[in-house]
Amino acid sequence: AEMSGECPIEFLKAQCVVARSWLLAFTDTTHAHDSFDRCNDDCCQRYQGTGDLSAVALEAVLATRGQVLLDLNGRVVDANYSKCCGGVSELPEHIWGRTKPGLSSVADMPANSTGRRFNPVTEENLGEYLEGSRLARTDAYCGPNVVSEESLGKYIGRVDEQGSYFRWTVTQTREEFESVLREHIPELAPMHRLLDIQVVARGVSGRAKEIRIVFEDNAGQNQSIALKTEYRIRQSLFKKFLYSGAFVVQINRDAQGFPMTITLRGAGWGHGVGLCQIGALGMALTGCSHQKTLAHYFPDARFDSVYS
Repeated sequence: AEMSGECPIEFLKAQCVVARSWLLAFTDTTHAHDSFDRCNDDCCQRYQGTGDLSAVALEAVLATRGQVLLDLNGRVVDANYSKCCGGVSELPEHIWGRTKPGLSSVADMPANSTGRRFNPVTEENLGEYLEGSRLARTDAYCGPNVVSEESLGKYIGRVDEQGSYFRWTVTQTREEFESVLREHIPELAPMHRLLDIQVVARGVSGRAKEIRIVFEDNAGQNQSIALKTEYRIRQSLFKKFLYSGAFVVQINRDAQGFPMTITLRGAGWGHGVGLCQIGALGMALTGCSHQKTLAHYFPDARFDSVYS
């Protein structure tokens, strides 16, 4: 259910190898206190039952049986993946606070692409990366010139929401934004009025890893709190779950300087570490093998078979 059986088989093979590697590496402790190791939801890997089984999916599984990614020490790579990196993938230390052997940041585009200059994304080039005129001709594998937004519906999982994820915009009134913040952040219970949202630190893909929320409390005093993980930032800034942490904040203020509307303009869908699913789909659609796709997203890992 991570991606549909309508995807090219070379993409499905790549997805199988990455998903198998993540499972066998078994380093995440999401369910350490439960009576099971892995579940079928977003915190692990989506599984929606045999109703999603197709002949091409089964072929991909069997064709890659035992194949995994290994790091330079021969250990199975804790291989992550997300729906859309937005053009540059992220490092695990900026998302989970720890490095993972075999995972690195890549520019999600051909080797000769001028867009590779955006790796890393910095405060100086962030605006152009998110909104520059070059986007109309972008050759990013996860971009709309390779995988059209109109076609995404048949490729993504049936529990995914179709939308624009390479670049996206979310606008909320101050009152709407304050309601969302109070719902997700108990420390903002005394907030009378939101004053500012500031990105304090970013990863190499532009994803925010720390933000500061400035507000006026019920006593009329200015206060601030910090959110220090990408997950909590995405969980707290939107009523569902913000598409990604790679965004800029644009605030429309009234004559007194108080926010009226808050707009987040961003890139990507998910944490952005490891395999970019829509990008890998784009590579498959342009004729790339699953081996070439894996080498692109995991240049510090090698591809091998650990059982037959």
